[in-house]
Amino acid sequence: MKEVGDDEDSSDISGYHSDSDSAIMMSGNSPYVTKRARHNFLTRSVRSGSNRSGRTRLGLSSSSTDSPPAGGSTTDWEWSATKSSTTASCRSIVSTEPPTVIKKVPPVKPWCSACEDRAVLQVTTITVPDTTTHQNEVASLQSELERTRMELEQTKARLQVLDAHAQAKELSGPRLVRCYGNLYSQGRVEALNALDGLLPLKDDSELKSKILFSVVVLAFMATGGQLSTKREQVKRILLSPAPHSSAHKELEEAVATYLRRTVDTFDLTHCIEEVSSQLWATLYDYPCLKTCAGLLQYIKDSVRLAWALVNQGAGYCLEYEERVFRRDLHVRFHSADADSNTIRTYLWPALLESPGGNCVYKAVVLT
Repeated sequence: MKEVGDDEDSSDISGYHSDSDSAIMMSGNSPYVTKRARHNFLTRSVRSGSNRSGRTRLGLSSSSTDSPPAGGSTTDWEWSATKSSTTASCRSIVSTEPPTVIKKVPPVKPWCSACEDRAVLQVTTITVPDTTTHQNEVASLQSELERTRMELEQTKARLQVLDAHAQAKELSGPRLVRCYGNLYSQGRVEALNALDGLLPLKDDSELKSKILFSVVVLAFMATGGQLSTKREQVKRILLSPAPHSSAHKELEEAVATYLRRTVDTFDLTHCIEEVSSQLWATLYDYPCLKTCAGLLQYIKDSVRLAWALVNQGAGYCLEYEERVFRRDLHVRFHSADADSNTIRTYLWPALLESPGGNCVYKAVVLT
């Protein structure tokens, strides 16, 4: 009893009690625990619980927040309020949820009726180009291109003839014969195309063929007459008073050499005018021939080549009088009758080395 009395006077200020001590102090039936000792124990227990609750609210302890303090020193509503405030404090201090980001959505602009009207007006005012005008332009360009191509071909043919004329002093008979063949295969075709452009002659192919044939014949006649005239003039001026001697022959040879070497520069205006005037006089019903550029060029080329041929050696000449087909002198046109030997017409005259000489280019005939 004394020991118990001594305990009443003692005040235990330590905050530590074992589980057995707590059980004895909390038991109200123990004869060994005085009222004062039990009061002191409960006071320390409440102070200790208050300290633990503060630490929980600061987030320093998490184990004591899940269960009420042993001994039942506080009521249920006090414990619930303490737990709720502690949890709220912890969530406000330490938050693991990501922050919410608020995105600003730009306002959608309504469709502008004024812009819409303007766009419709733009679309409705577009005009469709006139395809007829474009087609006419294309046709005009194609026609101009074809005309340019023909001019280039004509220029090429003339250059070939002029090239032969420029080298007249070195030209041999075979080369001039090839030029004669080119005049038929190229020059005549180009002149025929030019005549096709004349409305009065568009459907008369026989007349066009006769015109081109006549030009070659007239060119040889005009240049042959010019050559004879020049020789006679030289004889009358230089040789008439003098008696005949070897000098006469040398002079004639010198004149022939001079004329042969100047075939590309000799003035043939008189011959060209003579051929043209005879043609216009015969075909006076067709004045459009005078303005046909292709025909005029064909006349000039024929006269120049004829002048070069008549000045070679004994002088080349034409044959177009035969009326019976001869294989050594004629060749049939592709539309001729192969079973007939009667020549109906000449499309191109034969070229002979000299009057009565060998044929170097056969005539083209229709039988």
